[in-house]
Amino acid sequence: MVSVPAKQLGTLIRLQKVEIELRKHQAALEQVDRRVVALDASLNEFITAIETKQILVKDLQQQYRAWESEVQDNGLRIQKSEAKLRSVKTNKEYQSGLKEIEDLKAKGASIEDDMIQCLEEIEGAEIELHKLKTAYDDQRQQLNEQKNTILEEADQTRGTLERLEAERDELSRHLSQDLLQMFDRVKSQHPNGLAIVEVEGAVCKGCHMNIPPQMFNELQREDSLKMCPSCERIIYWQRTEKRSE
Repeated sequence: MVSVPAKQLGTLIRLQKVEIELRKHQAALEQVDRRVVALDASLNEFITAIETKQILVKDLQQQYRAWESEVQDNGLRIQKSEAKLRSVKTNKEYQSGLKEIEDLKAKGASIEDDMIQCLEEIEGAEIELHKLKTAYDDQRQQLNEQKNTILEEADQTRGTLERLEAERDELSRHLSQDLLQMFDRVKSQHPNGLAIVEVEGAVCKGCHMNIPPQMFNELQREDSLKMCPSCERIIYWQRTEKRSE
């Protein structure tokens, strides 16, 4: 049993509340970079989609130009074959020449069909590309607004942290070194950082277990420090908190 004035105990309770607020705001600040990265990643998805579509349009345009060149070459071959046909001397050579010209014309028609289809694909891809760019511009504006909001909130959080840190330091100066060390030691033993908890109706609100009647009676005197037998947290009677406010 350690003798502790009620005022010190009240200060300790306030210190814990400040530290809980500090952890909450520190956690929020740590999330800022992740939130900004997530926004950038969302925007990068649009950039990747646009680049992929641009590559598709470029490939289709190259294919179209290649077919254009092939159609021109095929037309020249037809002209040569027609010129050659006029100088043939046998029926067999004439029929062979006609067959060659027909094959070349069929090939040219097939390429032209492919070109028409390619033009349709280029047109469709360019429409999709335009839609992606428009969506990207809209998304970029929205995400930049969200990012600015996040950064503004982060600045406010930093200001709150500075205030809370100053309050924590001020509260710590009003506590004895022994009490602070005990508080830190108990706090380190609990994942949620709760080192001091209220007792209400003889029940510890940290572990929800009953404390012995004699200890509860002593606790209400508010003249000594008590530890919960179950969770080993520092415990206080609720009136202590009301006096500290």
